[in-house]
Amino acid sequence: MQPSDSPDFPRRLRWPSWLFPFLAAMLSLSLIPFSEQLAPHLPVLLKRLPLLWLFDAAKQFAATITMVTICIATWTLMPRRRATILVFLIALFFTTATCQTLKTVAGRVRPFNAILMNEQEQDRQWVNTYVQQHPDTGLRAEPHNQWLGFSLTRPENSGHFDSFPSGHTYSAFLLAALLSVLYPRLTWLWLCWATACALERVAGRMHYIEDVLMGAALGWFIPNWIFSWRWPVQVSEMVLRKMKK
Repeated sequence: MQPSDSPDFPRRLRWPSWLFPFLAAMLSLSLIPFSEQLAPHLPVLLKRLPLLWLFDAAKQFAATITMVTICIATWTLMPRRRATILVFLIALFFTTATCQTLKTVAGRVRPFNAILMNEQEQDRQWVNTYVQQHPDTGLRAEPHNQWLGFSLTRPENSGHFDSFPSGHTYSAFLLAALLSVLYPRLTWLWLCWATACALERVAGRMHYIEDVLMGAALGWFIPNWIFSWRWPVQVSEMVLRKMKK
């Protein structure tokens, strides 16, 4: 590997790159049994903080146009970092494939489209009527019905059943991983933006706190793990050599 072709990779997988994601993933799984208690209160608490402006701005951090713009700008203005962009695209593929597969397997109903009822709830007829009239809705009268997975009652191709893990969150932390390679001294800033994006998803009732914790864990660990491999660098350099011909 020639330094002039790929000055950034492969990188050593240091302990913060796997320990913090591991702890976030374990916390995510441990909070799932308490989802009913946390889901109604966390969004209210977050909206009371004087940070709504930050949440709204950070939400754009996970936008596709943001990632595309950064990749194009880096490719154009920093030619020696083109191999870095190609390695990042490989990491993007593996991270997205992992998270989207997990979304499909879990089939978790989003908070804004789910009703959490206790066993004492008697009047469920209006819910049953609504479900019959709107079969694509995520509303269900049964208690604890958050995880539909491959259930036959789950509508196909519906974004209401892909809450776990959070797509915006893993995208934000994935982009933070790239920016931490390009501008390592600002790693803390990229992680703060990604965290604010994750909290916005909870405040907006788009995700449970467990969803964003798992999204953050996967979005940070998988790219950093791939950044430590040698074959993505070799593939990237081979592509660049063919492009120069």
